[in-house]
Amino acid sequence: MDINKAKEKGAQAVFGEKYGKVVRVVDMGYSIELCGGCHVKNTKEIERFAILGLESKGSGIFRVTACSSDFVEEEIDNVLVNVYKEINTLEAKIDELAKNLNVDANLNKPDVWKNSYLYIVKTKEYLEELKEKAKELSKLAMKQQKESSVSLDDYVAKMITIKDAKVLTCKVSENSGLDVNKLKDLSDKLADKVGKSVIVLALVSNGKVVFVVKSKVAQVNAGMIAKLVATITGGNGGGRPDFAQSGGKVASKVDEALVAVNKELESLI
Repeated sequence: MDINKAKEKGAQAVFGEKYGKVVRVVDMGYSIELCGGCHVKNTKEIERFAILGLESKGSGIFRVTACSSDFVEEEIDNVLVNVYKEINTLEAKIDELAKNLNVDANLNKPDVWKNSYLYIVKTKEYLEELKEKAKELSKLAMKQQKESSVSLDDYVAKMITIKDAKVLTCKVSENSGLDVNKLKDLSDKLADKVGKSVIVLALVSNGKVVFVVKSKVAQVNAGMIAKLVATITGGNGGGRPDFAQSGGKVASKVDEALVAVNKELESLI
């Protein structure tokens, strides 16, 4: 029929397609479409077939977008390209969070035949599951961080004063929830809080010890102090004048090493 009569009848055109003055109209009663004609002689020529998406056209009426033959996998990947990117980002985030929390990530990827609309549905559902999992682990990480966080005031209270400088030599247990990175952060925060200071923190774990030394006193070289405590505990290490790190193999000598630091600082400051 004439294209204008077809439009008056309510026929829907495929967006982007061009039609002539006379068009073929397929009327199924509840769906009226403009159609260029049958593209295959037999449905077997379609081979593979996969729905790509559903679009609501009204109450209980949907337009189905699909593809067939050799284009199925390629078109499904095109539909999901942004979903894949988001999934990859979330999976990496979850793996990192799970590793830090020492828990199982429990990622259950969809086991669905790729050449189907169900694969698209399950992949999007998997993305939503990842969002919830990431949110759950982030909350757990924040809770754990809060529980393991230490009050700076507790450490400040342990400081002694040598002349005009604050000094802290402290042994930290592995049960404190602190690791080497958190120990470094703690030393920075303490130094920023009290100003002129020398801070030596010793983290004891599995019979060994790691020392973190922070110096905000000009005449005290953190690298030299780190080497001193490492030597006493059977290890080695060093670093910059303002910050250094070292390790020891004999944790039982940590107290002896910290006492030696205080004596050394009394002669230096």
